[in-house]
Amino acid sequence: MSSVPSAARLRRSAAAPDRELMEPGSVRRWPRDAARDFALGLRLLKRRPGFAASAVLTLALGMAAVTSVFTLVYAVLLRDLPYAEPDRLVSVSELDGRRESASGNMSYPDFLDYRAGAQTLAGMAGYTGGSRTLVGAGNPDRVSIVQVTDGFLALLGVRPALGRDFQVADMQDGAPLVAILTDRSWRSRFGADPAVVGRAVTLNSLPTTIIGVLPGEFEFPLRGLGEIWLPARMSQQQRERRYYHWLDVIGRLRPGATMDAARAELGVIAAGFANIDPEHHPVARARVIGLQDSIVGPVRPLLTLLSAAAAFLFVVACANLAGLLVARGTTRAREMQVRLSIGAAPSRLVRQLLIESVVVALPGALIGLLAGHVAVRAILAIIPSAQRTSFPHLGALDLDPAVVITAFGLALAAAFAFGLVPAWQAARRGQALTHGDRSGIARDTVAPRAFVVLQVALAVVLLAGTALMGKSVRELLSVSPGFETDHVLTLRVNTTPDRYPDVERVRTFHADALARIAAAPGVVAAATINQVPLTGVGNSGTFVVEGRADGTEVPTLIRTVSANYFDVMGIPTLGGRLFDATDRAAAPRVVLVNRTLADAIFGGKPIDERIAFPFFDGRPFWQIVGIVGDEQFDELDERPSPVVYFPYAQTTDNGFSVVVRSAGDPASVVEPVRAAIRSLDASLPVFGVQTMPQIIDQSNSVFRRRVALMLLTGFAAAGLLLAAVGIYGLLSQAVAQRTREIGVRRALGATTSQIRWGVLAGGLRPVAAGTLLGLLASLILGQAMQGLLFGVGAADPAALGAVVVLMVIVSGAACLAPLQRALHVEPTEALRGD
Repeated sequence: MSSVPSAARLRRSAAAPDRELMEPGSVRRWPRDAARDFALGLRLLKRRPGFAASAVLTLALGMAAVTSVFTLVYAVLLRDLPYAEPDRLVSVSELDGRRESASGNMSYPDFLDYRAGAQTLAGMAGYTGGSRTLVGAGNPDRVSIVQVTDGFLALLGVRPALGRDFQVADMQDGAPLVAILTDRSWRSRFGADPAVVGRAVTLNSLPTTIIGVLPGEFEFPLRGLGEIWLPARMSQQQRERRYYHWLDVIGRLRPGATMDAARAELGVIAAGFANIDPEHHPVARARVIGLQDSIVGPVRPLLTLLSAAAAFLFVVACANLAGLLVARGTTRAREMQVRLSIGAAPSRLVRQLLIESVVVALPGALIGLLAGHVAVRAILAIIPSAQRTSFPHLGALDLDPAVVITAFGLALAAAFAFGLVPAWQAARRGQALTHGDRSGIARDTVAPRAFVVLQVALAVVLLAGTALMGKSVRELLSVSPGFETDHVLTLRVNTTPDRYPDVERVRTFHADALARIAAAPGVVAAATINQVPLTGVGNSGTFVVEGRADGTEVPTLIRTVSANYFDVMGIPTLGGRLFDATDRAAAPRVVLVNRTLADAIFGGKPIDERIAFPFFDGRPFWQIVGIVGDEQFDELDERPSPVVYFPYAQTTDNGFSVVVRSAGDPASVVEPVRAAIRSLDASLPVFGVQTMPQIIDQSNSVFRRRVALMLLTGFAAAGLLLAAVGIYGLLSQAVAQRTREIGVRRALGATTSQIRWGVLAGGLRPVAAGTLLGLLASLILGQAMQGLLFGVGAADPAALGAVVVLMVIVSGAACLAPLQRALHVEPTEALRGD
């Protein structure tokens, strides 16, 4: 018997899969046919490596963006906090209704009243931060600490992995000092020694016993840098003074209690403080929000923006993939004609082409996941440790399995969905050729044009967001912080009670340290302040003005500085005098105020006015002797706060920050400054070493916008590249389909200019439509970005104009190669091809 198949048998074979679907057992044969189509798809991709590489890399780019950003979003915004029943945990704060804003923390007496009266809460606990000098774990070092009231860890549902929790007795005065280590501190400072429980160390020269180690997965983002946890030991002032607000508070809702009920109940308690302490609590208000909301609230707008940008880029990548599949379908029209002519059904061809789309998507998705892993590590690398530890789950962040599975499924679904149209078109073209109709093929450009319009529109949105954010960062960095930032180094030193038990010894060390630092090589001058500007930390308080009948307490920041601080920082004197050597401890009490306070409270004329502060025993009056320029202590995008400056000689602190102005690179004086301090006391650690530009870059207002700008720039560049590829593919396909038409027109006398504009019109019309659509969408995006923009409107003409110009340039470049190909079509070549 002959082994050569007959024509009839070939026709039956080609049509067989379609008939098999109607026969018994066809469902069992479907996986075998799908596997055959899958293998065929792999062979076809090998024969077209250019198409395969373009399609795979396009999808990989979109996958990398969406997986990396959504992993970050899921970890910060959506993933539960690592505590028992985290949805019942709340942050409780107290605000002063007389002021526009306040820190939100509360005094210890207020905390006790809230805890005793709140029936909607199963418990409340307080916490605060700080730092201590640690001795007993290597070289003396300054470590961040968290102090908590009794029941804090139990409220979170956390038990130490080693040792025990704090007890009420540990909070009492006179009880032995105890500490609990974080897992990170246990491993880095104590070598993960399981016998660390019971070990003695010293904190600020006080013997302290380690009683436990927290679990490795435990983190408390609101005090993310805390290495050692301590029981809250309060001073007499902290225990008694209602106006001394220093404690942050969390609570847990009782089962069945609602957030609204807790707000109402604590609001009644807060209102009652007007009867207990009318001087300091005339209009107290309680605020209750979810603990997770209190942590992630400030970055929610940023992450929402990045999520939208990543989603846009993913859609651009999918649209580009669809364009590639459409173009490939056009080139396979003859193949479809042959298969249809021997009996294959259009549905059979569509199924094969969809499976081929999935074949392309699989390697693209896998490469995208790997790239997403790298992108996550890169994103974490640009986040300073202070910000990284202030959000949950970022310590060891990697691609989340839930995000990976979702994104992988999304990529396959997108490939299937976006492959449906080109697959259907390819089958339809084959049918058209079977019936001898070529005109429908040449005119079939609606879907490719729609994909290009979509790509261009989303690329314009990404570019507009990048332009607006870039201008915001530029405007923000142009804001003067009120002092000269160049060649300024900052660092911190804290004395210890055992070596400096009284104020005089601290003052002597302060004066000697300043003198030696100023004499160090490369140092021009040095001064001190209790808290460096733009670090978002520092003391605050209230004062009353002598002679004012209403006795209104005025809120202000409190800063303690050396006499030469303003000269070293380049802060101008606006009236009166600065501190000098005569402002000693026994001299009349004097202060300086900044311009904001002088204008708001004294009408610009505060000199010789006297003010008193509740936190000083006896409430002595301090005379205002000078006005200085505003310096920004909080954020560059906020108005300067009122500030009162005290001379260091009259209000001595155990710790102080040193600001050093150097002759050259600030980094070059770090070691000479360290050596100067070691020459006085080698036991004191020098920490917090940063240049002023570094502090500005890591400040919250700059950091949020700069990170957004960096990521948006990457997304926009990728989106622009994909849009350019889409425009190129559209024109290339159009030129290939119109080769015969162009040749005929040339034969009939069409000029080069007519051919050029005819080809360009086909590419620039969808670009113009996409640009217009993108600009309209950018206006909506700008409104959504208002919380991140600074000094720029949502419809900034310069930013949007730059986007249009860039889009025109890139589109023109993408049109060049297809245009040159069209201009070199010869009539004889076109007719021969026909």
